[in-house]
Amino acid sequence: MSRIFVTSDFHFCHLNLILYCNRSWNVFEELIENHNKVVKKDDLVIHIGDYAFKADGNMLFLKECSNQLNGYKVLIKGNHDNFKNDFYLNDLGFKKLYNDYMIINKTLLCHYPLREPTEYDSKKIIRKMEKLLNVYTKNNLEYIVHGHIHDPKYPELNYHYNVAVDRNNYTPILLKDAIKKIETD
Repeated sequence: MSRIFVTSDFHFCHLNLILYCNRSWNVFEELIENHNKVVKKDDLVIHIGDYAFKADGNMLFLKECSNQLNGYKVLIKGNHDNFKNDFYLNDLGFKKLYNDYMIINKTLLCHYPLREPTEYDSKKIIRKMEKLLNVYTKNNLEYIVHGHIHDPKYPELNYHYNVAVDRNNYTPILLKDAIKKIETD
């Protein structure tokens, strides 16, 4: 593997999100095209949650989309990643799954930002954020690369970078570039 890319919140098959986030109706094709413009076959791509939305009747479409994406895919599960692990590994082409986070070079990769909970956060999400804060603190980490927040107007938090596709032109970003953005902001 030559390079490490990070991205999140593809939300394949989540039609309501197209309306909610004002995405174009051909967003899934756009995600695949932009992904393959930057990611090569031997690159590692870490999807930091909410890869796909589980709904009846979309399995074939989801498999077709997934199989078009370049790279060695790893998934850190988000709140919408509710398929059985075997489906991600055997049908969608993921090589490895993580339930909550990964740590790479003093950087916590996780779906949720480490922020104060809002009225929109479920108790389950709040518990996960508390767990992640503990991991961050216990391991003396420096940065957080996350997704979950789609709104481009939502301000970046200190030591955080949000890789949600809505905030990055529907394109994965190199992990080293995400860290550089944290360091320069």
